[in-house]
Amino acid sequence: MSTTRKEFIKTSSFFLGGLLLGGAKFDFFQQNLGKGFRIINDNIGIYTEKGGAILWYVSKDGCAVVDAQFPDSAKNLFDGLKSKYVKKIDYLFNTHHHPDHTAGNFYLKDFADKIIANENCARLQKIKNGGGEKDKTQAYPDTTFQSQGIYGLVKEQIQAYHFYPAHTGGDSIYHFVNSNVVHMGDIVFNGFTPYFNLSDEGSLTTWIKCLEKAVSLFSNDTIFIFGHSADPEKVIGKKEDLIKMSNYISMLLDYVSKGKAAGKSKEEICGAIDAARFGNIAELRPGMLKNNAEQAFEELIRGK
Repeated sequence: MSTTRKEFIKTSSFFLGGLLLGGAKFDFFQQNLGKGFRIINDNIGIYTEKGGAILWYVSKDGCAVVDAQFPDSAKNLFDGLKSKYVKKIDYLFNTHHHPDHTAGNFYLKDFADKIIANENCARLQKIKNGGGEKDKTQAYPDTTFQSQGIYGLVKEQIQAYHFYPAHTGGDSIYHFVNSNVVHMGDIVFNGFTPYFNLSDEGSLTTWIKCLEKAVSLFSNDTIFIFGHSADPEKVIGKKEDLIKMSNYISMLLDYVSKGKAAGKSKEEICGAIDAARFGNIAELRPGMLKNNAEQAFEELIRGK
């Protein structure tokens, strides 16, 4: 059974919505920021409600936000950030075009000086999420970059990267250099099978290359933020989580490739796939592993 994007967003939102900060600090920040906020350090943290995890940076020199979820949760995000005396967002970044990461642009556009994304992300958002009446509820990036860009605040520098097509054709990674925090977007689904559809112009083959490049680029003490996680506590992770994601995709492609080489049909290969062979990767919903295998089969066919 295939899993639709709508079903995936609904289910992953259930897991992510429960992410909270524990301990004594929680009461203070809960009162000042609200439910769904988690602090990484004094200036940077994440927000989860529904859709992809948001990374935010706030200090006296400005505010930057990565991803926007949906209009209602984007409002809740900004209401919380206003408690830290935020009046505007200097930079609003999008990691990719999917609506659980960009639909909230529509609300945040009134407070954001710039909406920034890779040029492919901006194009795909217009193609996939816009058109006709839909354009009235979209806010598209007004600033784009090709392979990389640098955006500065007084005390923080944000380095933007687009390495290769991965989860989509416009995936971007944002490195908050001074804080050494990186938002990976949906290039990492931490702990479970990713949502993937070739129609989004992504590639499982270059997804691996993207992860390998990130592993080599960032340091061992870099803090990584992931778009989604099966375990709410693991939306924040480490380099080893990138390696696990890469290993899963490699094993998936290897499994499908060997099946094809043995003369098996798509139905035979994908119908017999077993989650147990992939170790720590679980299915968030039934059918997602089979869907991944089907997409891998189609990608390998197109590669010929």
